[in-house]
Amino acid sequence: EIGPLLDRPSLVGTLDGAFTLGFEGGTLTGGGAASLINLARGLVEADDTNLILDARIDADTLVANLRTDEADQGLDLLANLSVPLSHQNTLGSVRIAPGAAIPVSIKGRGGIAPIWALIAPTNLRFAGDVDLDISNGDGSTWRFEGPVMLENGVFEDGFTGIHLEQISADAQLRPDGIDVNQVSARGAGGGQVTGRGLYGFDGNGSVTMTLNRLNALRRSDVSGSISGTAEIERRNRRTQINGDLEIDQARVNLERLPGAGYTTLEVDFLENGERDEATTPTREAIELRLDVSADRRIFVSGSGIDTEWGLDARVTGPPGRPNVIGRATLIRGEADLLSRRFRFSEGAVRFVGEPIDSQISIRADRVSDDITSSISLTGTITAPEITLSSDPALPDDEILSRVLFGRSPSELSPLQAAQLAGAAAQLAGGDAFNLVGQLQEATGLDRLDIGLDEAGGATLATGKYLADDIYLEIESGVTGAPGVTLEWTPLENVAVDAELDPELGPKLAIQWKRDFDRLPGEPKND
Repeated sequence: EIGPLLDRPSLVGTLDGAFTLGFEGGTLTGGGAASLINLARGLVEADDTNLILDARIDADTLVANLRTDEADQGLDLLANLSVPLSHQNTLGSVRIAPGAAIPVSIKGRGGIAPIWALIAPTNLRFAGDVDLDISNGDGSTWRFEGPVMLENGVFEDGFTGIHLEQISADAQLRPDGIDVNQVSARGAGGGQVTGRGLYGFDGNGSVTMTLNRLNALRRSDVSGSISGTAEIERRNRRTQINGDLEIDQARVNLERLPGAGYTTLEVDFLENGERDEATTPTREAIELRLDVSADRRIFVSGSGIDTEWGLDARVTGPPGRPNVIGRATLIRGEADLLSRRFRFSEGAVRFVGEPIDSQISIRADRVSDDITSSISLTGTITAPEITLSSDPALPDDEILSRVLFGRSPSELSPLQAAQLAGAAAQLAGGDAFNLVGQLQEATGLDRLDIGLDEAGGATLATGKYLADDIYLEIESGVTGAPGVTLEWTPLENVAVDAELDPELGPKLAIQWKRDFDRLPGEPKND
């Protein structure tokens, strides 16, 4: 098997060959052939190919060609080389002639996936149709020249969840590097990225990219689309990604973030005499330096929270464990407690390093009989804590009763008293599961709220962005006309709200907001 031979346990294939060497009249002669059959990753239905090597030695010169044969994916590859040899009439003295030119030419057309398996880490998948015609000229150097084209490309990174499709590239190999004339791709969820640049054979270079609503993540915890510019720069065997990006829309599921819920340990048991496989080759270091912003439309849900946020942050460090410094500001939000939805008046999330360590602070107030009752969510973003408070101070059951029903426990009906007891148990257990999240996702609405009014009647509120800066929300109950709210954000810190209340009539409000509270190192808005 070829995998252990190449220290790549993820590869499978069978290597077979035979060669002969000898001398005739002081001249080295010989030849032979080798085959690598069914070369592929060790995965179900993985692309495979066959490589055939033919070689002969004539007049102290090795002439060899490597080609594909009967490849399932139609890869047609042919590589030729000619190597002058020197010797002293013994096999142990055979060497490449000092200073000899070694011309090499490589022509190929077809699927690249099987060959990619030879050189790439196991968690990276790359497929597509390549067309290349390159050579090193007269062989005096190992600098290749010629065109390289790629079509119908697909790239997947199992570590970060990045998935790109319809990749096309037009590049030219030069003596000093690879000139990327054009490269483009679409995200698995839509959008596009284009780029161009130069990658030098000395290991240095840069590629500039433009993103247009690119949605390239296939993850259960995070999804969204991004626009902006980024530069991939490589220096001294380190790759740095710099960029200024704007999040068009994003959704974060708190219950599926790494670190949320139970941790699963993967354990492999080896049979007697079986040895552990070699580890996967270490990936080259990648460093992020990204400024990320969003005026709104970052939807965070799960663990009883359904909110929308704006963002201003700087992301640094490796992609697998990014360091985030900045702040997210609440646009609107609710929490679900015993089929009651509470709209929050203020909130913020402080990013202080790893995303799972982010600190959340959200509060909703309710005034009843000259008593202000408050419900707050604080703590880490993956395990928020719910606390109750009031002014003046009251016992928790009194506060909870006023938050839920706007009256004291002694004034509750039997049904409301039962609801109060259930809410207290739910609050003590920290269980505030969002029951309408899946329905909201299925309908495509940006907000879907099913709850009860103070009289116990059912209410339904739906919200949708009509444009990037216009949000429409309609709330209705079992009786009465629906309430309509239209929010327009013409400028970054200015919001215009038009509301039609079935009881109070129309209302128009203009709001101006400014954030004067920042952590050291947080980015600043221009």
